Amino acid sequence: MKGASEMTEFIRERLEDGKHRQYGQEPVSELVHALQCATLAEDEGADDELVVAALLHDFGRLVVEDGDLSDSVGGGSWTPPKHGDHGELGAEQLHEYFSDRILFCIRNHAEAKRYLCTAEPEYFARLSKGSVVTLEKQGGKMDEEERATFESSPYCADVVRLRRWDDRGKVPGAEAKSLDHWMAKVEQQIRTDR
Repeated sequence: MKGASEMTEFIRERLEDGKHRQYGQEPVSELVHALQCATLAEDEGADDELVVAALLHDFGRLVVEDGDLSDSVGGGSWTPPKHGDHGELGAEQLHEYFSDRILFCIRNHAEAKRYLCTAEPEYFARLSKGSVVTLEKQGGKMDEEERATFESSPYCADVVRLRRWDDRGKVPGAEAKSLDHWMAKVEQQIRTDR
């Protein structure tokens, strides 16, 4: 297990690398998307734990380069989950360092999209083209059993909030706070007792 400062630096490096990577089919980079999501969360009164989850929700996308996991925290021993789920990968990479609430939100932000498409029919119409494409890869709408399981989580409302920031954090030129601002919050949330 890396120390807190080493892990903080690893997270910063991965986020900074996202500056040079387009966020899927969206018109922003991975870094800009992360910064916008965290800014939206903070602006809407989310606590620091949920703000950090918003910043790191796509961390799994940042630890994989063309499917190569050898440079990840896990050392390449990770087995890809179904649907190529970057939420699961991100939570796996961060599991020793963050709270269950943060990890649940990272792991399940794509599930929250599936949930919202099921629970709110009008939600689907607001998805970006890129999100519509990935929805099918992520399993499409939930069935009743999946929905009931998702709703039973104590963090269901948190990850649904995060999903809404995720949907809105794709605006070229939108204002967002700096990475330095967010890294102070990340460092405060890193657990040293695991």
